[in-house]
Amino acid sequence: MQDVMIMIIAIVAIGTVSQMYRARLVARGLGVADREEVRRLAAQLEAVEQRLRNVESLVVERERHAEFDRALDD
Repeated sequence: MQDVMIMIIAIVAIGTVSQMYRARLVARGLGVADREEVRRLAAQLEAVEQRLRNVESLVVERERHAEFDRALDD
């Protein structure tokens, strides 16, 4: 009876450890994918910020032209 209990405990322990190892491997794989996604999103955010700076520059330039035109009309 005692040998059977030890065998059952050993099987459960081996199964648990193997599942934990598999979960760790999967988590590592997801970590790489997550880092790639973060890099992609960071690059996309940088591109959007650059476009926003360009638009802001255009708006400021148009406002300056408008002020200059108003000053000429006066």
